[in-house]
Amino acid sequence: MPLIGYAIRRIRNVLEDRRGTSRAHAPGSTGPAAHTTPVGPADDTGARPYPVGDSAEGVPLGKEGYPPAPTQTPGPPDGFPAPAQEESLLDLPADPEHARTKKWSYWALVIVGFALAVDYSSTLMSIQPLYYLVNGRQSLYGLTFGSYDLASLIFAPVFGWWVDRTNRFKGATLLGVALNAVGNYIYGFTVLAGEWWLMLLARLVAGAGAAVLGIGGSYITRTSTLRKRQAKLGRYRITQNVARSVGPLIGFMFLGLPSPTFSSSDAIKVFNWYTIPGWLAGFIVTALCFFYIWGFTDPTAENEHFVQEEGVPFMTDAARRRNFQVFFGVWITLCGLVSMLTMAQYSNLFGLFAGQYRQIFQQSDVWRAFIAAGGGSIGAAIVYRRGMRRLPQLFNERTLLLVTGWGLVVGFLLLIPYKGSDWVPPPALFYVGTAFLGASYTLSMTCMETFLSKKVTQFADVVGNNIGKYLSLFYMAISAGRFAGPLIVGSLTRISTPNGDTFVCTTGWIYEPTGDVLCTGPADQQCGVTASDYYLGGCVLYRALPVYAAMAGMQGVVIIVMQLVLWRNWSYKNRLAGEKPLPSPALKTTAEAQEHAVPT
Repeated sequence: MPLIGYAIRRIRNVLEDRRGTSRAHAPGSTGPAAHTTPVGPADDTGARPYPVGDSAEGVPLGKEGYPPAPTQTPGPPDGFPAPAQEESLLDLPADPEHARTKKWSYWALVIVGFALAVDYSSTLMSIQPLYYLVNGRQSLYGLTFGSYDLASLIFAPVFGWWVDRTNRFKGATLLGVALNAVGNYIYGFTVLAGEWWLMLLARLVAGAGAAVLGIGGSYITRTSTLRKRQAKLGRYRITQNVARSVGPLIGFMFLGLPSPTFSSSDAIKVFNWYTIPGWLAGFIVTALCFFYIWGFTDPTAENEHFVQEEGVPFMTDAARRRNFQVFFGVWITLCGLVSMLTMAQYSNLFGLFAGQYRQIFQQSDVWRAFIAAGGGSIGAAIVYRRGMRRLPQLFNERTLLLVTGWGLVVGFLLLIPYKGSDWVPPPALFYVGTAFLGASYTLSMTCMETFLSKKVTQFADVVGNNIGKYLSLFYMAISAGRFAGPLIVGSLTRISTPNGDTFVCTTGWIYEPTGDVLCTGPADQQCGVTASDYYLGGCVLYRALPVYAAMAGMQGVVIIVMQLVLWRNWSYKNRLAGEKPLPSPALKTTAEAQEHAVPT
């Protein structure tokens, strides 16, 4: 909710700035502002072109989160020389009305993306207990959880192809939002139906709709300059990654709702703690669908929403095409693996905290499994935004990737039950580990896509009119990882006794006329979850030690390879004949790059 409030305040500030700019450009105005100042952020000087690429790094940022214009026109920065027309490097059209609609369109995209991400995670707190409640097979829990991303994996390329062929985003997004809302409404009837497969169906439909999140990156790539790309794409993805981390806490607001039993009324079976997150997500997404219809305008040549970077013209040859395709294939594979391993952890937070740490005693304790990950994600988003303003060279997407990958590895290592399956680790390890997980994942996924988006711009001659396809393939790889991770870890681990037995009551389960299921045996020998009680004193997370150790090792290997690829492809500059590649992040400035060039 604080993010939505921020968005509303930001939109109000944009409108105020827009009114001030419109007065400066009104007919009859005199002075430089009326004739030479391009439309731009209020704190920019506007009389000079913006730097792009690496030349913008290290420049203090203004209130918009972007560097102010330089005092002197720079030379060709990072392979994208300044064009003759200063306004072509600005994000905003010269026409005030088109500039206003472009700002509204961007914020409509951000807010709808936030809502779709909340939909994904709002059920995270209750989905695993609900799956046990409707007697789902434990070996298929990973499939049910990951079916959301299975559908996104299938439909993301379809939406990408759509926007590439039509250059229109609004229709595709509205279809996705409608599918997502329908899936959430289906989820609301799971307890009433008492069937686990209805959860599977609901998440498939909702996930198909959420696949439109992949085309958001395509929209921002086409409508922003390299200089503003990190801030715009970063804000778009950061809000979604934060939503995925804090969404589970929505369930905490409804802990007072009654728990359904077999004898409960139909109303309680429809509206209860397990299903209300689905209903709420459906209502929010439906309402924002109408907001999106009103606020978003498709980019066209007439409204000047598209931005064309003007750089050195390159003749695409086979070697250049092959270099990009190899980089692209390796990069999205690595990003998919990071997503797979991290979401394997996320999907099993309840199982780990309840089975291995034995910290869940009743329904009102479930939120504790997610609070640290959510806090870490929010904290990372705040630091990221402030860091881009105050330390932009340190907080650019490439430098952050060198750090946040190892944050993920640290989080994985802290969650391994080193002393064996029957060891109950101190809760502090869980909280610190999941905080590292939430913060590092939020920043890593944002920076991975920003880096790729800038590479797509750098290789625009290779990509052509297929930006939607390439960025949708990236989203497809991320979705594939989010599907595979929960599926694998769900099939290998489960809440059970040390012997692997599930739903155990040593004195026999007592089925009351009200539908409640009780166990009266010693608390430290029972293992099972019922509609109203958590008997976890005798539980462990089965195979937790080998599975979590293997995931930590795999994550470490993936991060090492990813950083080698990042290092090799560090520069956004298209090299000319006789020029060597920049070998390290140490060579930052244009002057240093020119000294590194080989005379021709």
